[in-house]
Parts: sequence; structure tokens; C-alpha cells
Amino acid sequence: MTSPRARRDRHGRGLRGPFAPPSVPASSSKTEQFDDIVSSSIERLELRWPDELETIEFAVADIPPRRLLLTAWENREVPLGQSAPGEPGQVVLFRRPIEIRSNDQEELVALVREVVAELVADLLDRDPEDIDPEYG
Repeated sequence: MTSPRARRDRHGRGLRGPFAPPSVPASSSKTEQFDDIVSSSIERLELRWPDELETIEFAVADIPPRRLLLTAWENREVPLGQSAPGEPGQVVLFRRPIEIRSNDQEELVALVREVVAELVADLLDRDPEDIDPEYG
């Protein structure tokens, strides 16, 4: 006769099923959590600048493109994001460099807010403090 544990843990592979239910934050990946932080930062600014942000597309990339890294290498600084004017304007945040510069979740949220404010300010030709009063 086998023990109840042996039936639940067949072949020594551990228990089956998800570690955490989908409604728990632990179930979302780091990329999904980062995207949520970016979305909430953009939503905060949309309340203040609805017409201006309507003409801007936002995106997240894991790392900066190679050409941007080569340019940044001369300055010894990896970019955290990039803005491109046009119709529509574009703002791209680079997830990995931002995560690396953050020590914890609180710093990550603050840094994402600052980068979003700086890039939007660049596109709108304004100061970041005008875009987000909590900047800095």
C-alpha cells in the first residue's frame, strides 16, 4: 500500500498546479508588473494632459536598440528611454536598464514616473516639473 503523499507527488516531481492563483501579484511576471507600473504612470499624466498625450504612443522594450547603445557607450551611460517626435509622437521605456538602477519596488515606481515625465516633457517641449508636479 502506498502513502497518500506518494500518490500526490508521483515520480518525485512535486505538486502540480500553479504556485499562486492568477489574482495574486506573485503570479504575474516581472515584465507584466513593469508594464503595470508604466501604465499607471501614464494614466496619472493623462488626467493632467489628456489632449497632449492623445497624440503620443507609449511602448516598453527590454533593452535599448544597438545603435542607441553604441552612442550611449561614448557617454558611459545606458539610456532608460527614448522619445521620437512625429505624428504620433513615440515614447519607449527600456525595462532592463530601469530595473537594474532600482533597488526595490518603490524606487522602480519612482524611476519609471521620472523617465515617463522626462520623455513626455521632451516631446511637448516643456519642463518635467510642468508635466508631473511630483517629478524629482
